Amino acid sequence: MQYHILAGCGNFMGSLAVLMREQGHDVVSYDDLFQPPMSYQLQAADVKMVDGYDESLRIPDADGVVVGNAIKRGNPLLEKLMLQKRTLLSGPEYLRDDILRHRRTIAIAGTHGKTTTTAMMTWVLECLSEQPGFLIGGIPMNFDASARLGKGDWFCVEADEYDTVLWDKRPKFFYYPAEVLVINNLEFDHADIYRDLEDILRQFRYYLKTLRPGTKIVYPDASDEITALVKEATWCEACPTFAKQPAQPFHMRTLVDDWSSFILYDQNNQEHRVSWSLFGEHNAGNALMVFRALVAVGFDPEAVALALNRFQGVRRRMQKIGVSDSQQTVWDDYAHHPTALAKIIEAARLRFDQGRLIICLKLNNYTQREGVMWQQLQEATAGADMVWIVQTSDAFPYQLFKSSHTRPVMILDEKAFDAALLRSHLAPGDHVITCSSRDCSPIHQAVLAVD
Repeated sequence: MQYHILAGCGNFMGSLAVLMREQGHDVVSYDDLFQPPMSYQLQAADVKMVDGYDESLRIPDADGVVVGNAIKRGNPLLEKLMLQKRTLLSGPEYLRDDILRHRRTIAIAGTHGKTTTTAMMTWVLECLSEQPGFLIGGIPMNFDASARLGKGDWFCVEADEYDTVLWDKRPKFFYYPAEVLVINNLEFDHADIYRDLEDILRQFRYYLKTLRPGTKIVYPDASDEITALVKEATWCEACPTFAKQPAQPFHMRTLVDDWSSFILYDQNNQEHRVSWSLFGEHNAGNALMVFRALVAVGFDPEAVALALNRFQGVRRRMQKIGVSDSQQTVWDDYAHHPTALAKIIEAARLRFDQGRLIICLKLNNYTQREGVMWQQLQEATAGADMVWIVQTSDAFPYQLFKSSHTRPVMILDEKAFDAALLRSHLAPGDHVITCSSRDCSPIHQAVLAVD
C-alpha cells in the first residue's frame, strides 16, 4: 500500500515513515522544509520527499493519508483531502494500530531525557539479544536510524506530551498501550498547548487510567507530583527509584566528579558498575531508570549494567562536533528548557577543568521563543562564562535578557550571521555548547572556521 505523510520530516513522523517502509509500504512525505538529519534518513529509507502542500497534488483514493501535528486548517492539501471526505489518520493512531498492539511496549515519558532514555533502553535490550523495535526522537549513536520494527517482542517508544493532531489535542502517549511506563520527570513546558504544570499532570492522570492492570511505572521517588499520580493508579505496579539515597534499593553513587563512572544498586543493594563516554548526573539518572525498568521485567541486573557501559549516546545530545585550530571545542545539545540547560552547564563544569564555557541559545521551542521563561533562562545560564543568543523571533526580550544578565551576552543575527565577529570573541581552550531543538551547524562551522 502507499501512504502519504503530511509534515513528514519531523522527528516523529519521519521515524514513522521509516517503520512504514520496513512494513513494505511505499511512502511519500510532504513538508515545507526537509532538513538533516531526518532528510538523510528519509532518503536512505527510499521515502519520496515532496516540497510543500500544493492543492494540485493528487493522492489516489486507494492510498492512506497520515497527518502530522504541525499541519493546521488552511493547509491547501489538507483542505482538499477533507473536501474529498478522505479518511485521515494521525501518526500515533497508525503506530498503535499497526505496530504497538502486537508488541510489548516500553513507553518513556517526561519533560527531560526522553530521547536519551529511550535510546538507552533500546540499546540494552539489543545487547540482551531481544532485537527490539523502537521509535526515538533522535538518532542513537549505537544505531543508524531513529526507528526500526525489530524482530523481538519489545518495542521502545518515546512518549512525548505534544498534541496528537489538529483534531485530537490529547498527548501522543494516549495511543501507547504500555506494559512498562517510565516517567523521568515532569515540569511545565509547551505553553502553546498547556496552561501550567497541573494541566500536564491532568493529562498524565487520564493516561494512567488507560493502562492495563499490572503495568509497571518507573519513576523517581523524589518527585512528589509523579509519586502522587502513581499512588492514585492503584491498578499499576509502582517501581520507584531513589537517586542518591543509600538506605534504599535502586539508587546510584558516583565514582568520579563528572558522573562518567558510577554504581547502580539493585533490589538487594548489590553494586553494578557503569563506566561510559557520557557524563553528567542527569545521564546517570537516566541509566538508573533503565536499570530499574528492565530488572522489574526480569532481566539480570549485571547484564543490564554491562550493556549500559557500551551505550554511546544520541546525536545532538551533548555530541562533540569538533575542535578548532585554536583549540576551541564545539558541542551540540538539544537542551532548551531552563532545567535542562542548568543540568548541561553543571555537567560541563565538572567535565571541563580548564577553559571558558560559552553557551549558545537558539530558541525555537514555542515556550522559550515567546519569552515565557526568559528570566528562568537567565538563571539557568548564570553558570556559563558567556552566553550567545541567536535572534529568531520578535517576541523574546533579547535586549532585556542581555542588559540584566549577570554574564556577558552577545546577540547573534540569524539572517545576517557574522562568523568573523563571533570568532573574535573566542579564546584558546574555550568550550562552546550550542543548545537548541533546531540545527546549529552555522555556529559550529563558524567556531571551527569551516567555510
